Amino acid sequence: NLQPIDPKSNWLTRPLGPLLAHLVSGDTRRWTPHNEAQGRYWSTSYPTSAVVEVMRLVDFVRNRLPMVLRQDLLVLVSPDDSVVSAAVTRDAFAKLDAPSKRLIEFEDAQDPSRHVLAGDILSPDTTEAVASQIVEFVRTP
Repeated sequence: NLQPIDPKSNWLTRPLGPLLAHLVSGDTRRWTPHNEAQGRYWSTSYPTSAVVEVMRLVDFVRNRLPMVLRQDLLVLVSPDDSVVSAAVTRDAFAKLDAPSKRLIEFEDAQDPSRHVLAGDILSPDTTEAVASQIVEFVRTP
């Protein structure tokens, strides 16, 4: 996550951002799960302050680009992600130097938001393909 799809999220870390988030959203952010399993196993509510902290981490990483990594880098992204910006992810990927790096786009995630690329709850049909790509990347010298 290097940029939520909603550009207004950037105000969360500006002066008065946390206070405005609290005034607009209250103490807790809640969302409706896409299915029963997601409602059972995922957290569908969390403190609004957690959203601010996530954006502080996003800012921290973005402000350090370009960056040289000592680790190999694998990025999986959906071009149709409605939660985070795939374009910003691609741009950041280009600014990262790593011994080995690969960006793989998955266009067929079943998750309605196209954000969760694998897993029985939201994208079971792509789990094997995602796992295979990860294993291949790790095994490639």
